[in-house]
Amino acid sequence: MEVLERLTPYVELVHLLLNTNFTYLTRKLAPSDSLDRARIPSAVAKSYDEVLFGGVLFDCVPGIPCEIKTPFGICFTALALWKGDGFVLIGPYLPERADGAQLEEILASQGVPLGLKEQYGVYYRDLPTLSRGKVRAALGVLAAGVYGESLASSAFSSRDISPEDPSPCPVFEEDSMQVRADAIARRYEGERRLMEAVARGDMRAADMVEETTLRLERVPNKLRNRKNLFIVLNTLMRKAVEAAQVHPFYIDAISAKWAMRIEAVEQEADLYPMRREIVEDYCRLAQTRSMASYSPNVRSMLTYVQFNLAEGISLEAIARQLGVNASYLSSQFNREVGKSLPEYVSEKRIAEAKRLLRGRARGRHPRTACRGADAGLRKGGGGGAGAPAGGAGEEPQPRAGAAQARGALGGRGRAGGRERAGGGPVRPDRAGDRLRGRGHGPPRAREVRRAGEHTHARARELPQRLRRRRDFDL
Repeated sequence: MEVLERLTPYVELVHLLLNTNFTYLTRKLAPSDSLDRARIPSAVAKSYDEVLFGGVLFDCVPGIPCEIKTPFGICFTALALWKGDGFVLIGPYLPERADGAQLEEILASQGVPLGLKEQYGVYYRDLPTLSRGKVRAALGVLAAGVYGESLASSAFSSRDISPEDPSPCPVFEEDSMQVRADAIARRYEGERRLMEAVARGDMRAADMVEETTLRLERVPNKLRNRKNLFIVLNTLMRKAVEAAQVHPFYIDAISAKWAMRIEAVEQEADLYPMRREIVEDYCRLAQTRSMASYSPNVRSMLTYVQFNLAEGISLEAIARQLGVNASYLSSQFNREVGKSLPEYVSEKRIAEAKRLLRGRARGRHPRTACRGADAGLRKGGGGGAGAPAGGAGEEPQPRAGAAQARGALGGRGRAGGRERAGGGPVRPDRAGDRLRGRGHGPPRAREVRRAGEHTHARARELPQRLRRRRDFDL
């Protein structure tokens, strides 16, 4: 990993200047990256495997670039690194552009049907044409920058791969298996530490995900591989917050959100910024919704309150549902939460009412609501209703009716004012009935003033012929 980190800046350099791949291989011929084989013709891809894994790289000498030509006339340039650090490989590229006749000759020599000429022609046209001088310059910068060495003067070896005389494939039986086993064990350990940090809501987990090596090279398409990798990360994070006793309702919402965002990505580069965003999003969920510190009974009570604030809540009803004595349940809730169930429900309703007010102040009509934030709780429970408080737009909220929203915000309704637009008296019995009939007590001055404004608006909308009637009834 240390060698790869030192070589990483040169990967971008080769991509930028030469428009081809830069691959690092260990002495065990384990590549740092895989070629995107979705567009590579199958016969050409097999010749690439001969370059990468056939053992030809062991013919290379440190300090001397070696140009390897496949049977299809496509080239790679390899350099054996100093200190036994492995190999670097630049390619694929063409030493010179092939015309139609040359391409037909190459395909015929390799037994490829000429009907596939167009497909191969498209691939050949996309390959860059590079001179030895350009490739040597790039490798010279790497040798000087990483090892403080220089390439042998004007030396450039070459090697042609022939299907009739393939290079012997090196075998690393026990050592290779041990290396792979150790790498897998390290990956699982890194995933475990990452999940534990997310379950605690530790934002430093976003830094840990950069250090955790997650690889998944199972299909030829490079973008598809990366998407699969991020889907695995999303699943790991989902299981992490599930271990933190976050309710599946919230986990499913955030998991579905990231799954859709991952699938919508069209460029591989757009995926990488999402890695930290995914981890931080799940950490925030664990911080705000984790119930790991509570017993199963109290967790069930908290969950019931979260999803039933818009309904009547009583300790007896919860006790019946859980099959537990109400007094024991109340004592357990007080001990673990630090307050009684009625106090907790009241706080949640007040918090939800504040959230609704903030939503109205921003010009949005609230879709979630609670009823009677200041209504008294029944003995052993709550008389009002509401929804769990939380940041607007951050998490899904259980829905309630519009009438309940009006109740949470002070019981504003359509009530008559003291005087109507036409100058005649209103019927106070109706105005009072509208408010008192809903259990809100005597109308407050602010409510009466708003009701009067509503009545004036109604009057302005009436036809002119109705306005002349002084005894009309609104």
